[in-house]
Formats: sequence, structure tokens, C-alpha cells
Amino acid sequence: MHTLLIDGDILIYTVCSVCEYVARFDDDLDVAFANINEAKAMCEETISKWAEKLQAEMVVIGFSGKNNFRKTIYPQYKAHRKSCRKPCGYRPVKELMSQNYIVKEEPTLEGDDIIGILSTEGVYRNPIIVSSDKDLNCIPGLLWNPDKDDEPRMITKEQADRNWLMQTLTGDKTDGYPGLEGVGPVTAAKILKNGTWDEVKSAYETSGYNEEYALTQARCARILRHGEYDWIKQEALLWTP
Repeated sequence: MHTLLIDGDILIYTVCSVCEYVARFDDDLDVAFANINEAKAMCEETISKWAEKLQAEMVVIGFSGKNNFRKTIYPQYKAHRKSCRKPCGYRPVKELMSQNYIVKEEPTLEGDDIIGILSTEGVYRNPIIVSSDKDLNCIPGLLWNPDKDDEPRMITKEQADRNWLMQTLTGDKTDGYPGLEGVGPVTAAKILKNGTWDEVKSAYETSGYNEEYALTQARCARILRHGEYDWIKQEALLWTP
């Protein structure tokens, strides 16, 4: 039996988008609203199907806090999302999830970080990360993308580390950090002959950037693991070479 560690941000966003409706009162006034009960029921049905398929005995849902620590080390991180609203019903449905499931949220962490830490700290039995976010390819362990995977995939520590260094080089436009300009997956793979930080640092320095800038990109890309967060101080312990 397994424990499902679910990316709650994506689940709630997806379901609430489906359950959002628009009423037109006149040519100049459209009002968006959500059916909260419908969205809650859809979330629960989805989780139940996942748990049955993956033979899970426990479900833990991770949500993002309001004060992402990455914004303090790179202010442009996700800055472009300020103008994007969440679908109607997102907040109340999120709150309702805590009635039936274990919900984890920390003020300075993303949901990805919560899941990455819980997956690697050894507390939960046979964890499977459930998410369609490619960032979670940077966490060792079982990962299942419900959008495209038939079965969970095992990611070794070596693979996870390499995926993270790849992300450090290529950056992520969705999250708003650039990585190394002009470097895509093909070039990044050529740079990472041995999959080491020194290769990443050298590539940045060759392009005119210092190690501190490369380290900032690496910290934006890194999803936290066990031992990289102080639960008492509620602070991320930033990765250092």
C-alpha cells in the first residue's frame, strides 16, 4: 500500500476551472461564479480514483504558501503571474479539502517543496508523488503524472539531480527565471556530460555570468528535499555547493 502525495495547487486549479461559470446580465456585465459543492465533489471523486488505481491507504495534499522564499532570492520569480487570477471557488474548495484529507502548507514554500520534503523524509509509507508538474522530476522516488503516465515512474537520485541541473541551465519561463540564455534541453544535455555542478558553473562563467548568479538560478530550480527546510523557523535551507 502507498501514500499519495498530491499536488493540491494543480488539482484545485484544474477542478475549479471546470466548475467556473459565467452569467451575462447585459452587454456590459458578465459575472463569473463557481459551484463550490460540485468542485469539492469532483476533487474527492478524482482523489478516490487515484487512490484506488495506485492502491493507496493514505492521501496527503500539499499547497503553496503566500510568501514563496524564491521571491526573496530572485524577485522576478513568478512576478508575471500577479495579474492572473485563480478560478472562482479556489480558496473555499481548498479549505474544504482539509475536512477529509491531511493537508500540508507552509508560509514560505510551494506545494512542490512540501511534496518533495515529505516524499524524501521517510515518514510516509511507500510515497507516490501525484502531479503533472515537470519540476517534480527533480525529486527522487515514485512519480505519477495522471495526465500521461499509465503507472508511476521511479526516479533515481542520480536522475533527479541531473533533472534539477538541467532545469538550472534551461530555466523555466512559466516560473519566471531564465536559466542560461540560449540554452535549451539539447545544449544542456551536452553541457552535463557528467551531471555535475562544476559543469553548470563553468557554462555560466563562459557566458559571462558569475557563480552567484548561477547559484541563484539553481536555487530557483531546486525543489526542496528532506533536510532542506527548518520546520521550526519556517525557513528554507538554501542549497550550497
